[in-house]
Amino acid sequence: MTRISKDPDIRKNELVDAAEALFVAAGYENTSVSAIVKRISVAQGTFYYYFKSKEDILEAVIARVFDTAIAETESVINDTTLDAAEKLVRLIQIIFTLKDNREDFFRYIHEDRNALLHQKLAGKLLDLLSPILTSIIQQGLREKSFSVEYPSETAELILVIIGYLYDHPHEESEVSEKMISAVTGMLEKTLGIASGKLKLKI
Repeated sequence: MTRISKDPDIRKNELVDAAEALFVAAGYENTSVSAIVKRISVAQGTFYYYFKSKEDILEAVIARVFDTAIAETESVINDTTLDAAEKLVRLIQIIFTLKDNREDFFRYIHEDRNALLHQKLAGKLLDLLSPILTSIIQQGLREKSFSVEYPSETAELILVIIGYLYDHPHEESEVSEKMISAVTGMLEKTLGIASGKLKLKI
């Protein structure tokens, strides 16, 4: 009987699907490579054809979580009808909708026992979004609607603060109006934006 081989991209995605499901169900530390391959009935050698290690496939899981968000942010950046303040608001909204399609994964990441994985996820998000936010700030400077001395450093600090807000929700998992007002005011002052210019909704 002739063996039918799957398209490499399909097989790789199956492995990532399996790994994500097992990480959520059993935990990263308790998931073995053998468990991942067993879930989709392939040989262990197949795993190592695509990934060097369990940590390598974790990176693939994390990267895929951000795929849609990155596509959305690129769309925002390239939208010439939006000014810098509008792009900033859209970027923040994208960050806060990240977990909508993967609630189980984000719930797992935020468990105390997964602090290391959470740190890795946060670091990846910072790496991906820092240059995007920096470009928005630079646009604001060109438009003379922002007043910032250090664009890239300011972008990183803003993302850290937004990350804190993301990780510490208020009022039954919703960000409180007071917190939104506080963050809006902070962003306006930090970026030198006219008061009331940012219409932040989370």
